[in-house]
Amino acid sequence: MTKKVKIIIGVASAIGVIGAFYFLIYRKRKPNLNFSSYNWEKRYVDVKFGNTKNRINEFNAITFTAGSGYNETIYSITTKPLGKGKVSLTINKNGEPIEAKEIDFDGRIVVDK
Repeated sequence: MTKKVKIIIGVASAIGVIGAFYFLIYRKRKPNLNFSSYNWEKRYVDVKFGNTKNRINEFNAITFTAGSGYNETIYSITTKPLGKGKVSLTINKNGEPIEAKEIDFDGRIVVDK
């Protein structure tokens, strides 16, 4: 190997290590919202937001974050009972709403707002 090839390999490996560090650890990704199970008769929905699992029902308001692996200070989710079997679910980024859903337990449906 010539000196030029060794320099190119050294620079490429350093860029690869820095890129892997950024991709695996440092990047701030948006958490996914998944409805894992519904129980319409008992009026609750199990929700997974990022790495946090929680149970949402029509009676209490809760706020929780996405959990480890995500930037917990940026993304959060807030639920608010609306009455008559409905719950408003809002995803917030830096305190501002970016996505909203409404869960209707009487109609057994989840609607995007």
